[in-house]
Amino acid sequence: MAFTLFEKSRRKARPAELILFVYGEAPGSYFAYTNAEQEITHDSLTDPDTGDPIAVTYEPVAVTRGSINASGNLDKTALQLRFRRDIELVELFRVYPPSQVVTVTIREGHVNDPDGEFLVVHAGKVLSVGREGNEAVIGCEPITSSMRRPMPMRNYQRGCNLALYVQGPGMCNADKALATVVTTVDSLGTTSVALPSGWNGLIDPVKYRKGLVEWVGPAGNTEIREILSVGVDGVTLTISGLIRGLIVGQEIKVSRGCTHQQDDCITHTESVTGQPNIWNYGGCDDIPLKNPIGFVNQFY
Repeated sequence: MAFTLFEKSRRKARPAELILFVYGEAPGSYFAYTNAEQEITHDSLTDPDTGDPIAVTYEPVAVTRGSINASGNLDKTALQLRFRRDIELVELFRVYPPSQVVTVTIREGHVNDPDGEFLVVHAGKVLSVGREGNEAVIGCEPITSSMRRPMPMRNYQRGCNLALYVQGPGMCNADKALATVVTTVDSLGTTSVALPSGWNGLIDPVKYRKGLVEWVGPAGNTEIREILSVGVDGVTLTISGLIRGLIVGQEIKVSRGCTHQQDDCITHTESVTGQPNIWNYGGCDDIPLKNPIGFVNQFY
């Protein structure tokens, strides 16, 4: 009720915005900024275990943003935020983007509102982080924008076009837990990881190409990288992106990849539904190589 009174007042109103970026699942994996002149504390998060509200302190910074479009046209919902270029959020994207989606929530309210009522006016995710002069340009889109994207189509092709380990009706549904090995790191390069001999057990290490490596960083967030190649020694994995928050001797998870061919799909023996995973194969392996309506010489 107090929010409405302040909104209608020309003298008492002291509008402010709270902008919250969440980049991981660990506590404290967020950046909070406000365009007010002083810090503002607001219960903006919820404890996943207890459901209790978590107070977040918003740091005052200079920020400008584009207008929030609520016309119903999803083609005009992109939002641009501009900060000074030395904020911590920019550093998060400097070397390699976070493994998880970075969400953004914008709230509006009044500094002198005794109820501390800050209403959500935008909820979405960060698409890009760039620099223009002395400014950091953050490109965002609302969560509703996914409604404008077409549903994935099943193509008539030999190879499977389903994303590996994605669960759901009509999806891959391969059991990732059965295809994952837990091991330790022997040595590290800039974009490579060396594992101990025999880490792969009886499975050909080449089968892990296009798979995933995962580890928990110092802050408690999971880092995920794709395996680009497996060395001839069978223990050196070249991964996508620079290594961050990983040390020698640390535990790491390595998940098998897939060539999206029928023979490779069989190696992922079971799906999360308990059925043989080959039942979920999305390719058409029996497409004839010869065009049945093309020209064929009938004499030889």
